Amino acid sequence: MKKLKKKSSKKRVISSAIVLLFTTIILTGTLWTNASKIARADINTIDNLQHQIETLSGLNYSPKDIRKIIEMTNKDVSFYIVNYSDRIVIGLLNAKDEPEDIREIKINNSNN
Repeated sequence: MKKLKKKSSKKRVISSAIVLLFTTIILTGTLWTNASKIARADINTIDNLQHQIETLSGLNYSPKDIRKIIEMTNKDVSFYIVNYSDRIVIGLLNAKDEPEDIREIKINNSNN
C-alpha cells in the first residue's frame, strides 16, 4: 500500500512539474511575442518615416496632422517625433530612450 502511495505521489509531482514547465514556456512565449511587437526603429524605418512626412507635406497637411498620421500608421515602432510649425523632427530611440540619428524635415506649406 505504501509503495502504491509513493508511486502515485511521484506521478503527481512529475505531472505537476510538467504542467508547470509547459505553462511557463507558454507564458514566456506570449510575453516575448507581445513585447517584441513594439520594435525599435532602425535607419530604414527612419528613411521610410522621412519619405512619408515629405509626401504628406507635399499634400499640404499641417505639421500637427502629419504627426498624427505618422504616429497612427507606425504605432508598432518606437521612434522620436516632434512637430513644429515649419518642420518635423524624427529620430531613433536608443536603449536609454534618448533620440539619436535625428532628422529635421522642412514642411513646405504649414496650414495651422
